[in-house]
Amino acid sequence: MASVLNTRVIILAIGATLPGCKDSIPYIGLPDSSAVGTYDVVFCRRSCQIEDSAAAVIRGVLVLDSVRITIPDSLREYFTHANAGEWATDLRFENPGGACLVLHEPGHPPAKRFGYTVVRDWLPAVIVTNWRYRQDSSGLSFELYRSPDASFGVDAQLSGGRLVGITSMGGELYKADFGVKYVVGSRTGRPQPALCLEAAPTDWTLDSLRSVFDSLRS
Repeated sequence: MASVLNTRVIILAIGATLPGCKDSIPYIGLPDSSAVGTYDVVFCRRSCQIEDSAAAVIRGVLVLDSVRITIPDSLREYFTHANAGEWATDLRFENPGGACLVLHEPGHPPAKRFGYTVVRDWLPAVIVTNWRYRQDSSGLSFELYRSPDASFGVDAQLSGGRLVGITSMGGELYKADFGVKYVVGSRTGRPQPALCLEAAPTDWTLDSLRSVFDSLRS
């Protein structure tokens, strides 16, 4: 696992704002040379720390791999549907399908929609997505949801294995409020995509989605 390397340039001044973001990410230190790894992550309404259990709205695991995550046949239909990278054209060419997340809401029983577990009533709790990392002020970017007309993503900085970022919504979700604005995380080790694969529903198929729509029509 790569560690923080010396660099001659300090980027992202305190209070600097990332392109396209209204809120600022504070300077947290010299940027890591690589983002690859597995992270514990916490999504909060307000600025928080990774250990701040009271402030955590969503907790989970983020995996950033340098190669596309191999999806087994038993999960192919689910991840074809729960894939935020399919429409993420701006992130498609750097690490396509190389990230995944497993999310849950502390203190809340698992909720289901369309036959699979969701958080905040709509976001799939297990997803595959694209990601991008640059050792400059643009930092880390990944998306938790993307469709032709809406997006929900994260922009963050990495330093010493620590992740600090903010969420952003676009398109039809531009004015939405899902109760999560700030993201913090801590690198725990090498990429472990198996954490996502093991959490995904093995019995979900597109027929599961059709059966939900059929029940709504009846």
